[in-house]
Amino acid sequence: MKYCTVKFFVLFCPWILLFEVFTFMLMQDEVKRVKLVGIEPKKYFSKKQQRDVTGFNMYFDQESEHVYGLAVKEEWVSNEVYADFISLFDGDPHKALGEQVEVFYNRYRSVTKIVPCS
Repeated sequence: MKYCTVKFFVLFCPWILLFEVFTFMLMQDEVKRVKLVGIEPKKYFSKKQQRDVTGFNMYFDQESEHVYGLAVKEEWVSNEVYADFISLFDGDPHKALGEQVEVFYNRYRSVTKIVPCS
């Protein structure tokens, strides 16, 4: 019995280790430094959740090798994340436009936090 346990461990240990490393990499927050160029309040009815959903589409500049000039990336931001961010600008979205910001993502690629770089 001891031999089977050791054999199993030796055969599958590299795969378990690889899985653990991959899982750890997925759990790391990703951070992007971009410039905020637009804010759009949104409200819609989610058929999946059967309720009204409110939040914001935020637009950030993004460099791309497929575009001459700048591309714009749209990100959905919850009311909570937006409120925390906009409070840093006295609640005025016009003051936030044009600011360099860091956008933090969770492992599901959802925006979890936005903070100004300066």
